Amino acid sequence: MSFPKKKSRKIIIDNHSFRWMIKVDYYGVMLLIISEEYNGQKLFANFRHSINGKGSCMYSNPFIVEPNLVRRTILYGISKGYNPKEKGNDMNLGDLSKELVIKTIDKN
Repeated sequence: MSFPKKKSRKIIIDNHSFRWMIKVDYYGVMLLIISEEYNGQKLFANFRHSINGKGSCMYSNPFIVEPNLVRRTILYGISKGYNPKEKGNDMNLGDLSKELVIKTIDKN
């Protein structure tokens, strides 16, 4: 499986190319990651909009996925057994809103 290049972004970690994209709904963001070099496992993770403040939604306080978060998600997945080079069941890390500390910038 490959992602459409127009809708996905590339990130390189330890000389390995990955493609990533997001799917957004009212409550959160799903991050989808695949190896660009191998047809191996796919990696999924979720992040809630409410991490930016209690009761937040995509309209009041959208969650922005930055490359640093993608990098940390991939490394976290690898530590949990994700192997982008080998075929196998897709790995869904679930809700990482509390696992990966999100640094936000105070606008005040």
